[in-house]
Amino acid sequence: MQFTIDTDCRRGLRIIEEIPDISLCRIEGYNGIGKSGAIRLLQLCTGSQPYSEDEQSWRTFRDQLASARVRVNKLRGADNIEWIIDPSQWPSMPEPMNGRIGEIRINGRRASIDNVTELLRVDRIVVNETFRDTLAARVDQTYAAMDTVLPAASDRQRQAEHRLAGIQDIIAEQLIRQIPGNMTTVAAMEETAATLAVTLEQAQRRLELLSQTAEISKRLEEVRGHGSELDEQLAQTTAELESVLEKRTQIDEEIVQASERENRGTAAQREFSNAEKHLTRQDRRLTQAETQLAQLAAAAGIDSAAIDLENTRQSAAQQLNYLTALLPQVYSTPLLIDLLDDLIERLGHAEEAGIGEQALLESHEHETLFTVSKAKASFEEQRRFLKSRLPSADAERLSREIATIRALLNIISEIAVAKNEVAKAKADRDKATERLRKAAKALPRATAKSLTDLLQSRNALEEAARLLEARRARQQHARNLLGGGQSESALAAQLVELCRTLDIDASRVHGRLATEEKRVGELVREMQHTKQQLDERRRQLSEQSSQLASVVKALHERQDLEWLRNHPDIVLPRANAPAEEQVAALIGISDVIEKARERLRITGGTLLGIKEALSQLSTRFKGATSLDGVWAAPLRAWLSDEVTEWFSHDEVRQALFPNGQDIKLDLVRMEISWTVAGERQERALNAFSSGEQVMAFTRARLAQLDQSHMRPANRLIAIDEFGAFLDAEVLHRLASYLKDRSDTYPADQIAVILPLTFRKDAVVEPSPEHRNRVRQLEARGYFTEGLLD
Repeated sequence: MQFTIDTDCRRGLRIIEEIPDISLCRIEGYNGIGKSGAIRLLQLCTGSQPYSEDEQSWRTFRDQLASARVRVNKLRGADNIEWIIDPSQWPSMPEPMNGRIGEIRINGRRASIDNVTELLRVDRIVVNETFRDTLAARVDQTYAAMDTVLPAASDRQRQAEHRLAGIQDIIAEQLIRQIPGNMTTVAAMEETAATLAVTLEQAQRRLELLSQTAEISKRLEEVRGHGSELDEQLAQTTAELESVLEKRTQIDEEIVQASERENRGTAAQREFSNAEKHLTRQDRRLTQAETQLAQLAAAAGIDSAAIDLENTRQSAAQQLNYLTALLPQVYSTPLLIDLLDDLIERLGHAEEAGIGEQALLESHEHETLFTVSKAKASFEEQRRFLKSRLPSADAERLSREIATIRALLNIISEIAVAKNEVAKAKADRDKATERLRKAAKALPRATAKSLTDLLQSRNALEEAARLLEARRARQQHARNLLGGGQSESALAAQLVELCRTLDIDASRVHGRLATEEKRVGELVREMQHTKQQLDERRRQLSEQSSQLASVVKALHERQDLEWLRNHPDIVLPRANAPAEEQVAALIGISDVIEKARERLRITGGTLLGIKEALSQLSTRFKGATSLDGVWAAPLRAWLSDEVTEWFSHDEVRQALFPNGQDIKLDLVRMEISWTVAGERQERALNAFSSGEQVMAFTRARLAQLDQSHMRPANRLIAIDEFGAFLDAEVLHRLASYLKDRSDTYPADQIAVILPLTFRKDAVVEPSPEHRNRVRQLEARGYFTEGLLD
């Protein structure tokens, strides 16, 4: 690269006019000629602010530079760059220029400072620092970089954390993890319910047999105690009825004979005969109706004549409604009691914690409806009520009571119908009696009087027969109920067979029946409780399965999760896979996400830890003694490796550590050690000579520039005041190093700026090179040439 600088300066400011296209250039001249000023101007042109720490020098430079035109040719990536500079537009404070340098043209076209920084960078190394200062600057530079990086890194960390947390929210891991357990629980509860169903069915069959056995035993006892008495009563009533019916038959014959005597074939006799037959039919119908009514009343255990059937029906209906409404509550009572037990226990813990008077439930007007203690007392009262509402027979006994009341209601309905039939039969019988009476009056007077007396006797016998028939029906019903219509021997045989089937003694039937009723009641409650819990678990599992399907669908379809689907460590669950497989895949994804979040947290803490350690390391160079913490040792190792790399070039190493190997930096003792012929040597950082420190500093600063991520197509590195502290031997070694470096970085042009050490009259017979230096000095106060020329 060739730099041409044309300036208009005032009040003593001077800037050299050219830096030639020499990859390793030596610029040597008088003090104040403008060598350093030219480099600073070029830094301003390429976007840097060399005066950021020196406000006074900035104002002086800006005020004394009236105008300037800078041009650089022979660039990589462009033919030329030109700046037309107007310092009057520059800021008053030494802040970044941000494109205010002036007009910029690249290859003749207007350009911006961003275009320039892609093509060209100018760095200035001032070799007036100590080796210790160089190390401190390296640490400070890294600290500043951390200070710049951390906010952006923190933002990216927060964004990544938010994104990862969002995935875990979608997966709802805690809920998803419950699915396998719930599936196992549901399967176990289904198996338990099936086993309970079999056990309950067996227990109910045994209870049914026991109930049947107890009933047979009861009938047998009744038959043995009251059967003969009832048989005698039934036989007596039957005998009385047969006697009455025999007398009624005789009177019927007498009535027929009386009506036919002297009146056979007459119209009056025929009417009387028809009326008598009609009355007989109505009497038989009334007897049948009253017998049916008596049997129904006996079955219901009521007196159909004395009882108010409507009130009885209403009372039974009310009892049926109560029991029917109570039945589902009985089935839910165990679960409700369990729920109340849990609530009472939790509220008890709250009272023990001293918050019994705290409001647990408030109205919309913030009025306290329930305190913790009041709610606990209410739940305890409800629990006592549920416990005492139904005896131990529970649902089974309740169902039997409901069946009994329903049967009673059916019988009451039949009794009402039977009573209506009796009333209608009586009315028809009365009409038939009146017809017969009228027919009797139509016969001759003597015959009519005789028939009237006979009819009165017949009516009395008919009424007695009906009463006896009703009595016999009731007695027969009682006898049938007593033994189920069976004999003592038949009942005894059934009892023996049932006891053998049940494998129990006949004397223990009633005790075993009570035990089995209790067991069946407990099994029914347990079965209902299990079913309710199973239904609840199934509902939960159904909801969780629906959520699982939604999660899988979202992971496969949501556009904002495309990055997740493309991640190499993520395996999405198959949409049609079994729930267990989907859950396992989602838990795997959540584990990967959690590990990533943990790495983020560790990384954030690591960056802060490194920054804090850099701060401690920086203060170590300023005299502080503290250098501890997790990152102290790694940072010491890092800086030691940096120093080792700085001294890796043979020329530099030989200049500072002749024949030295294995160079190490000890930041605790602030010294450098190396090995010569197997012997370890040490030297404090402050013990290096000025020339040695310049050598080390220059090597270190160049190493820092080499590690910079900002590497444009072209770069000018100016090493200012280079030879002020170096003797000829060290200068030659460092120049050799720079020459070797130029082979590695051909895009870098290095300008070594030296104070004037050349003497025009030093030789008697000057060489061409000598005469060229003299001409340049006389013309412009400095000369340029290759560093190793």
